[in-house]
Amino acid sequence: MKKLTLFIMAFAFALTGFSQSMDRSLVSSGGGSYQAGNFQADVSVGELVIASYLNGSYLLTQGYQQNILIVTDVEVLTDLEFEMFPNPSSNFINITCPDVNNQLLKLEVFNLQGQLICLKEISENSLQIDVSLWVDGTYLLRISNENEVIQTSKIIKQ
Repeated sequence: MKKLTLFIMAFAFALTGFSQSMDRSLVSSGGGSYQAGNFQADVSVGELVIASYLNGSYLLTQGYQQNILIVTDVEVLTDLEFEMFPNPSSNFINITCPDVNNQLLKLEVFNLQGQLICLKEISENSLQIDVSLWVDGTYLLRISNENEVIQTSKIIKQ
């Protein structure tokens, strides 16, 4: 019996000697890690929820990272028609709209992580965007007025 107890103690000690300790961390293009006292929360942009647990006033939501985004549709929401050329481009993109009629429109360009890359006001029939300093990739352009999104389009920087 002593041999069995000694063997179990030696085995348990060996297991603790070879275990490793890892700090929790989050690697993500967006989001962060927040800590208050003994509580830590890691968040990331684009995380799909697969389970939620509620215990009293505490809510834990778990998910997995969706790292692929494919734009399948570009929707035109009003009568204003915009032309964008050349697309793809490596230097400048020209945007024209013959029907602006001195409306004040806002042009926003976002990267695929949702970060605002460019913000301009459109008050004339044409506008040129310098994309030469942007990283090669796909961007989303949104044109809106005070009340609604007028058009969304995809820009490809080469």
